[in-house]
Amino acid sequence: MNRFKRLIPYFATFLAVFYLLPFTYWLHLPKGWVIAVLLLVNPAFCLGSGMVYTAKHGFCWYFLFLPILFLPSAFLYYNESAVFYTWVYLALTLGGIGLGLLLRKKAE
Repeated sequence: MNRFKRLIPYFATFLAVFYLLPFTYWLHLPKGWVIAVLLLVNPAFCLGSGMVYTAKHGFCWYFLFLPILFLPSAFLYYNESAVFYTWVYLALTLGGIGLGLLLRKKAE
């Protein structure tokens, strides 16, 4: 149960990045903002959060479920072609977990 409590801040941050950040598009920001979020912000966040969580707390397989939170967001804010990014974010999170494991081993 303790591991699930550690996931709560990451869960909340994933929700904010995947749901609140695209919501700013409705504030009449330039259209390039949506592309920047899809191609720059979300991937960097997935890679970084996987790395930070794993470096701090060790490997946790259910951390890989967090990028799947993007799936409903793809239909809410984008279109069905954005579903592909769910797999990209999942792969980047897995890469971040791998980097986090390397950093954790280096620190030991």
